[in-house]
Amino acid sequence: MHRYRCQGCRLNRESIDPLVLLRILPVRDARFNLLASEAVMLRRELAERVRYQRRLQSLLRERDMLLADLRSTAQARTRAERDRDAVLAQLYRAHHAERERLARELHDEAGQQLAWLKLRLDRLRREPSPEEIGAMLKQVDAISASLRQVVRELRPVALTELGLILALSGLVREWSDRCGIPIEFQLSGITVPLTPETEVTIFRLVQEALTNVVKHAPGVRHVSVTLQYARADVTLAIEDDGPGLKIEPAPDARRAGSGFGLAGMRERLTLLGGQLMIESPPGGGTTILARLPMTGD
Repeated sequence: MHRYRCQGCRLNRESIDPLVLLRILPVRDARFNLLASEAVMLRRELAERVRYQRRLQSLLRERDMLLADLRSTAQARTRAERDRDAVLAQLYRAHHAERERLARELHDEAGQQLAWLKLRLDRLRREPSPEEIGAMLKQVDAISASLRQVVRELRPVALTELGLILALSGLVREWSDRCGIPIEFQLSGITVPLTPETEVTIFRLVQEALTNVVKHAPGVRHVSVTLQYARADVTLAIEDDGPGLKIEPAPDARRAGSGFGLAGMRERLTLLGGQLMIESPPGGGTTILARLPMTGD
């Protein structure tokens, strides 16, 4: 029996049977040493390649997730812009319809009365009459009242002269005296200055809600208006004990020339960062709840 020196190398590869290089020589062979070194380097390269592929797959998955998030964000932005454009279009149409209504009132009320007044003045110049003068003075008073009403609808002067709280107090008191319905105005929290847009929106919403009480709540016996100031927002609640309010249709379903209405007020609140909720249970009564941020953004 002869004994020889043995040189070898074992190459472990993942998920592959190990490779064993073995050579028996009576003396050391430099070529075998080189082959063994190359086998070890190959093993390292294969392991590094596997790690690289796994890392690349992970990066590809992350890229796909980012692309999906970007697409979702882009779609959400597109929807938000489309909704914003729709709201702006609705407000423009409602504003245009309101201007047309005021123009008709000026033409039908003040315009016709002024034309009739001119005819009476011309007749009075030919045939003086104290009775005619008295009738003309009454007609002038009617024209003045009509113009004041149009001015009030265009801009609530009371807001500029008195501020929101006193303007609302005067509004609800005047409405109660005119309609004969008891109304309670409550103020909660510490009052702070609001933006002009927010004040006008609150004032108009109270006007619209009280108008709806007269139109759609026969037999109502009591109405309450509550304005609550909080740290981050201001809340307006209008409640009545009538038979219930028929909720307005969607903005697209409003007929032309119907004015802003509660649906238009909802759009206006949305543009200011607020929201409007209307509750009218089958048992009767209606609650209109509006919430607006303090900043008016």
